Amino acid sequence: MNVQQAPTEVTEIRERHSYARLQGRWLVLARVVWVAMVVLALGLFIASIPTNFADLHILCTAASCSNVGQLTADYVRELNALGLSMDFYATYIVVFIIVFAFGYCAVGAVLFWRKSDDRMALFASFSLVMFPMAFTEVLATLSPSWWLPVQFVGFLGSICFVFFFYLFPNGQFVPRWMRWLSIGVIVYWGAISFPFHPSTHSLASPCSMF
Repeated sequence: MNVQQAPTEVTEIRERHSYARLQGRWLVLARVVWVAMVVLALGLFIASIPTNFADLHILCTAASCSNVGQLTADYVRELNALGLSMDFYATYIVVFIIVFAFGYCAVGAVLFWRKSDDRMALFASFSLVMFPMAFTEVLATLSPSWWLPVQFVGFLGSICFVFFFYLFPNGQFVPRWMRWLSIGVIVYWGAISFPFHPSTHSLASPCSMF
């Protein structure tokens, strides 16, 4: 009985291994799309560093600030009492965000470099790079003229974060009906990232809307 089952198990393992691998034109296409999207995301991130630094110097006077890192007048006075300036605070926050993003991007880049022919590894590397772009307020400080690419990057980061847990570890939906739930996830994040009413077209990360 064990002898009969062995070939079947080996065949199943080979099929799973074959499914997990990208080859030929699909591998080239996946790598090109990965590089293009990552370059877009990192370009926006780098462009947002000076705008985020300037935004952190703006005092929060409303009930809710446009940037979660903005300080109220009371906090500024406390900083001054400690001998710290707004420049120090803004520099600290920006450096922290850069280090935070670099950690995710570095791991994602290593995965892409070593295992880009593996479907799940490629998706995981893309999700790692997109995560800090979608779940921080950095890109939201860019000019409104960048609304579409910023929201697009945030949308990709949001759905990739959710899909990663659906697909890990073998790149398949388990149970299979989860793939239908994933359609709802795409529609949900799409509605948040790309609202239909023109007046709602303001730069913000999807998570800042909760």
